[in-house]
Amino acid sequence: MCKEIGGHLMTVRSTVSSDVIYDLLSNLFEDFWIGLQLPAGRCSNTSPGLLRGYEWTTGDNSTDFTNWKSNATVCSPMCVSVSSDQKWSERPCQDKVAGYLCENNYESTCKPLKAGANESVSYSTPFGFKGEGLLALPPGSVATHSPSGIKKICAPDTDAWLGAPWSCDTENGGCEHLCHARNDVAECICKPGEGPRGVVACRCADGFEMVGGKCTDVNECMPAPSRAPGEGHRRGVHLKSRAAPKSERRRTGTSLSSPPVVHERRPGEYVAI
Repeated sequence: MCKEIGGHLMTVRSTVSSDVIYDLLSNLFEDFWIGLQLPAGRCSNTSPGLLRGYEWTTGDNSTDFTNWKSNATVCSPMCVSVSSDQKWSERPCQDKVAGYLCENNYESTCKPLKAGANESVSYSTPFGFKGEGLLALPPGSVATHSPSGIKKICAPDTDAWLGAPWSCDTENGGCEHLCHARNDVAECICKPGEGPRGVVACRCADGFEMVGGKCTDVNECMPAPSRAPGEGHRRGVHLKSRAAPKSERRRTGTSLSSPPVVHERRPGEYVAI
């Protein structure tokens, strides 16, 4: 399983690594495999060295630290597990334990982000670990700010956090709605009828206009205070006509084969026939 995420079983070569185990397992009391095994045909305590004949699964036996639970002599096939007490327990490799500790080595990692006032930051790593308060984040980790929902990713081969969008193949590019790749460049787009941050985008149908957040019929009667060429009205209201769509004609039953005739009476009493 560790190889599937680009790592290997954990090597505990120093007190620093042992302290990491304590941090990981302080609230757990089960056993977990680490990367120590006794090669076939060999017994422990018969070979010189701190590892007593064991080897790391990485193929070497170098270490500056050991923490054996027992000094008993055992023979292969044997592996090693640890628990919250950080002690190394020798046991048959076919034993069932709670899990295993994986180690991944990176040239660079990202530092945790500083949370603002009334804000928290949670993280998810490429190998499925999620939480807050992590000390170092591997490339590909995603940070999510709450309550804003803003996401950032730890860029590969660097120690920098990048804002969305990134590759649509990873965490939907950090987009809330849809992630679209165009010429190998990702962009966040909204679902039809919606705007950023969940705002609904509205527009009025033809012949209507937005007034105070509502769609109202367009008022075609408008003031004509000055005399325009070809118009015989000195003041008052002039009714301008427009060709109505066929669908509108069917709805109203009105035929506009000829323009309406405007009769002048007193201001405010103009009618169209």
